[in-house]
Amino acid sequence: MDREQRMAAGQTGGLNIERGNLSVGEDVNGHVKVVGIHIFRAELDQVFQPLADAVAGNDEASKQVEALKREAAKGYDADDSVLARLVKSIMALAPGALSALLSTFAAPALGGVAGPVTKWALSEIQFK
Repeated sequence: MDREQRMAAGQTGGLNIERGNLSVGEDVNGHVKVVGIHIFRAELDQVFQPLADAVAGNDEASKQVEALKREAAKGYDADDSVLARLVKSIMALAPGALSALLSTFAAPALGGVAGPVTKWALSEIQFK
């Protein structure tokens, strides 16, 4: 992240560290804050491949998986309620994809993407 991007993200100075898919910044007052999460396309494709395979042949479920992947690619900017709605939709369309769906969100690359609504949706479908 260059200086202009840090300024746009609200970081006015201090330290900036980027490693893997996580950016951590420190503002002028020394407060550490997470600036963003970056998910690389190849990594995202790899994480979602088992889910895509699990719904193969179900066109509507495949479209929902692609929408879920697009939303998850936004990292911390992903809309938690959209993720949850897509999770529930995929399970309604392809109940046999439960294990693949749970594994997708357990992947370290998606750490921090699922908020409380998505986690609730995942736990609800897991224990049905």
